[in-house]
Amino acid sequence: MQRIALTLVSMLLIASASAQTASESVSAFTFQMYQKVAEKEKGNIFFSPYSISSAMAMTYVGAANETQNQIASTLHFTKDTKTLATSMGGLHQSLLSKNGKGLELSISNRVWVEQTYKVKCSYKRTLKKRFKTSFGKADFIGNFQSERVKINDAVATDTKSLIKDLIPQGGLSPITRLVLTNAIYFKGKWEKQFNPERTRKGDFYVDNSTTVSAQYMTSKEQYNYYEDETLMAVELPYSNDITMLVILPAEGTTISDLGKTLNQQKYQAITRELYSDEVSLMLPKFKSEASLTLSNTLKEMGMPIAFTDDADFTGISNRNDLKITDVFHKAFIEVSEEGTEAAAATAVVVGVKSMPMTRTFKANRPFIYIIRDTKTGTPLFIGRLMNPNR
Repeated sequence: MQRIALTLVSMLLIASASAQTASESVSAFTFQMYQKVAEKEKGNIFFSPYSISSAMAMTYVGAANETQNQIASTLHFTKDTKTLATSMGGLHQSLLSKNGKGLELSISNRVWVEQTYKVKCSYKRTLKKRFKTSFGKADFIGNFQSERVKINDAVATDTKSLIKDLIPQGGLSPITRLVLTNAIYFKGKWEKQFNPERTRKGDFYVDNSTTVSAQYMTSKEQYNYYEDETLMAVELPYSNDITMLVILPAEGTTISDLGKTLNQQKYQAITRELYSDEVSLMLPKFKSEASLTLSNTLKEMGMPIAFTDDADFTGISNRNDLKITDVFHKAFIEVSEEGTEAAAATAVVVGVKSMPMTRTFKANRPFIYIIRDTKTGTPLFIGRLMNPNR
């Protein structure tokens, strides 16, 4: 049987009360994905679990039978696609409401459809209504290279040029039939900004034998704080309920050990038990970007059938000729005295079947950080800083 290509490109989102189901799904997926990526990546890590979840949610709405079951299990989606679409849509709208007061958050969902290929009207209606997706035609059969450039340009526009060339050479072909893109751009000013005059040089301990020089932002302020025998955490607020949670392994605990124990339950326990305290903070300025191909990772996490000729995406088209061929993801972050700028994009390619005391928090060794919506607990971005100079 002939199989057709579907491509999806995504970025980042988040939720509200009606979107709590989606928020819980993203949170559970975040730490499982982090652990899988950390197994393979030795250096800095940065990605948007929300972006990946959003792209896969748009795909999931069109999946059926065992394909749908495996995606649901891997992404922690509810089995009811209508409930999932409504919940993700609520999350989308909640995130867009965060704009203002020094915070900018934009989200864009697009779908490009091969001009000769027919997609179900019901699928289009769901994506337009719940995901606020815009549809456009593309000539993948006759001019897939130009269409790749067009899609990448749109993602670059949606992310203010932070994410470029999301879909690499060879990512599309004449068998591509759809490309779904979900892009997020975030820029937030710290609620308590760092004074650049207090930024100073210091050592960052990559490991027991490697030290690099870093520029450290410093402050002494009231922050939400948490510590136990394995870690300490501090929460840096932007505005409108968006924060960065920095999690530093305790002395004697490696960043690897911390990553292996950090799951949804531990994350919820940390955020639930945060308390206000005076913290003497030292945080490195850094810039990090990542490019990931996630096809094998998603297969290993439990959804292999979506990438085979047995895939069932009959919720998208009656022809039953679609399967995922690739999942691409790119993300970027820059942290400075003023605040943070970040963006991410994901591409899923589907192809043819064939007391009061001052706490000291020195982030002078590898740490994990999460940009999150405190209202729902949804992680927007997650990263691991191994070296602030890379």
